[in-house]
Amino acid sequence: MRQRPVDRSLSVTECEPSDARHLVPIYNAQFAKDAPPSCLPIQDDEFVAGLTQFTGHDRPVSHLGVASLRLIQVARDGRILGFAHVAIETKTWENPVTRQGLIRVFAYDGRDRAVGQTLLAAAETYFVERGVRDVCASPWFAPVRFIHTGREGVSTFHPHVLALFGLNRYSVRLAEHIMAAPDITAAPKPSAPDAGLTVAVEHTPGRGTLPGFFVRMARGDDEIGACECRAHGHYLRAADAQARLLVEALDITEDERGRGFGRYLLRRALWEGRQIGHRHADLRVRTDNLSAMMLYASEGFRIIGTGYMLTKSLLDETA
Repeated sequence: MRQRPVDRSLSVTECEPSDARHLVPIYNAQFAKDAPPSCLPIQDDEFVAGLTQFTGHDRPVSHLGVASLRLIQVARDGRILGFAHVAIETKTWENPVTRQGLIRVFAYDGRDRAVGQTLLAAAETYFVERGVRDVCASPWFAPVRFIHTGREGVSTFHPHVLALFGLNRYSVRLAEHIMAAPDITAAPKPSAPDAGLTVAVEHTPGRGTLPGFFVRMARGDDEIGACECRAHGHYLRAADAQARLLVEALDITEDERGRGFGRYLLRRALWEGRQIGHRHADLRVRTDNLSAMMLYASEGFRIIGTGYMLTKSLLDETA
C-alpha cells in the first residue's frame, strides 16, 4: 500500500521515462543549477535517453540487469515539486539471485523538506511492494548518462539530499571527491622520465565537438600505464561541456609505481587534451586514496565536492 504523505497537501504519482519530459525544468532548476560543470542543464531528449542508459556506454541499463524504471513525482496543488528515478537491479551472478532497489536521481527543493521526505518514503514503498528490501542511492555502477562523473547525485553539491538520506538511516558505502583543473590551456608537453618509453594516443570520437582519448604508455612490447579521458560533450549537449574532459582512469602497473610514471601520464593526458582543444578537466578520487589525491592536488586539481553511494536495508522497517 502506498504510504500516506507526511504532508497531506502532497500527492504522489508515477510515470514512465518516456513520458517524463515535463520533469526536465525541475531537474535543471533543483539539481543541475547547483551541480559542477560536469553536470549541466539538459534538454528533453537528453533527459529521456539518459534515464534509460548508463554513463560510459550507449547501451540500455537492461544490460546491467536493471529494469522496472519509473519516475516517482510529488506534487502540491497539481504542481510537481520533486521527483525520484527508481529502478530494480537483479543480481543474476549471485546464488541465490537477489534484487536491489536503485535511486538513480533524486531532486527536490531543499526549502521544502516535506517534499523530500514524501518522495523518499514513496520510493522505498515502491521497492517494498515489489519484494525488494535492499536499496542503493546514487548507484555508481549504473549512473544516468547526463550525470557524467556519476558522483553528483547524493553529494555535497546538494546537501539537503545528503542530509535527508542520512536522517533516514542510509549509510555510506563509498565516497569519492570530485576534483577539477579549471584551466589546462597552458599545460606544457612533459618530458618522459624514461627514454625507453613510448606513448600512443587513440582518439575516441563521439557526439560532442571534441573527442575523448586513450593515452597508452609502453616499454618495448609491454604496456605499463594507461589513461582514459572521456569528453563531457559526448554525454552533454550544453556548450560549456564541449571543451571539458573527465579523467576516467589512470593506472600504472604495480611494478612500475613510485617512479614518476603516474605524474607523467597525467601530464601527458592533459597536454594531449589541450592539443585538440579541451580547456578544463575533472577527475574522481576515493576519499581514502591519499597518495592519488596528493598527486592530483600537486598538478593543479582542487576538490570541488564529494559524492557518496549510500545503502539501506528496509528489512527492519517492514518486519
